[in-house]
Amino acid sequence: MTKGQKAVTEKYLILPLVLVFVLSIFATIFVLGTHPFRSQPTVFDDEWNDQSRHRLLQNSSSGASKNKLNVTTGAYYYPWHGEDFHNGEGFLRAVLKPRQGPELGEYDDTKKKTIKWHLEFSDMANLDLWVTSWWGPEQITDTTTRDTIMKQVEKEGHPLKIALLYESTNRLRVNREWVLDEDRIKADMKYLTKEYFDHFDNYLRIDGKPVMFIYLTRVLQREGGDHEAGQTLLQKTIALMRKEAKQEIFIVGDHAFDSYPEDVMSSTAALHNSSLQILDGITNYDIYGWMIGQRSSSYPGVDRLNRYYFWHQARWKQIAAEHNCVYIPSVMPGFNDRGVRDSGKVPLSRRLTPTSREGSFFEASLKRALQLVDEKADNLLVVTSFNEWHEDTMIEPVRTQDETTQPESMTDGLAYSGYGTLYLDLLRNYTRDFEEDPMRWSKLMSDYEFE
Repeated sequence: MTKGQKAVTEKYLILPLVLVFVLSIFATIFVLGTHPFRSQPTVFDDEWNDQSRHRLLQNSSSGASKNKLNVTTGAYYYPWHGEDFHNGEGFLRAVLKPRQGPELGEYDDTKKKTIKWHLEFSDMANLDLWVTSWWGPEQITDTTTRDTIMKQVEKEGHPLKIALLYESTNRLRVNREWVLDEDRIKADMKYLTKEYFDHFDNYLRIDGKPVMFIYLTRVLQREGGDHEAGQTLLQKTIALMRKEAKQEIFIVGDHAFDSYPEDVMSSTAALHNSSLQILDGITNYDIYGWMIGQRSSSYPGVDRLNRYYFWHQARWKQIAAEHNCVYIPSVMPGFNDRGVRDSGKVPLSRRLTPTSREGSFFEASLKRALQLVDEKADNLLVVTSFNEWHEDTMIEPVRTQDETTQPESMTDGLAYSGYGTLYLDLLRNYTRDFEEDPMRWSKLMSDYEFE
């Protein structure tokens, strides 16, 4: 055989192999509904669902039935995952070695299958409420909540309640400046009243009023407005919202972050009081910021946790009550945003101390937060978060995987576990076992004196 004949022969032998390889790739995509080189599925078929459901329920200590006492449990829910999960942006668990991804894969929550699973996860965790992130009319967070979540809840006759988290960093800023954009606020409130408050039977109400959470009201309190005249940007914004809603609404502010001043006669105390007078309720979304602060340690520890709940947050509950404002405690499993931001922030471990087990910070937080629930807010407790993967605050199931500390540039040496349904189980167990203690408040007050 000549060199030319050999080259032609090799060419025609290689071409069928290449063709078979390419066809196998397209066959994989067609059959599995996912990219063959992706480590997790983005679409899950009925067989995968059934097998996974059986495995999850077998491994979970909770099951999917209800048995809960008098506490209302909510979680911040992020309905911003589309075909590319969230604009193809990263998250910590995607870069761990080995990778730890969502139990459902990098899902699309515009799909009803995803919402059906998340409703089942919520049942497993005793979750009564999703506080869904809202970034404006016809944004993905709006259309997913309105057209997928609410319709699926109605179709199933599911008891889950929905409230909105009004994302102030998007709705109340123009060119990164906090402003009173009257036209935008008027349009937003008209839209929310029509599409949510007056439309959806399962929309959360307290005292018969539709509830709306507002992110970073504490920032609105100090940014803009005329403080000397007693007209902060927050006061102006809330007044306009109430006027345009054309009905009474129950506004919960993300407010209980800074420490309330020891000097109750100070101008700072007066500023806080003016905000409490116009809000119906307060909570704190950002537990991380207070728990870590300027510290270099990633482990919260028992002493700091006690101080946060039994001094800092208990103080806010007391002051809020004095202004006829309810208080809603919150819990967080941990925090690490290095997968999406080069922020240099110290991560918050999911372990209370270096020798504690996975989930111990969340468990210890639940024990304390449950002692602070407010009966005037239907004993509501809120979790940050159900599925905020960017900041690794999620409690939804992660595929079971051995713990890892790699790469340390992302973990800061902390151990991360593929925890399965652990956080659903913890939430269910502690809300199931919760018993009201009429003396709990006086006990807290005597054990943790306010300075």
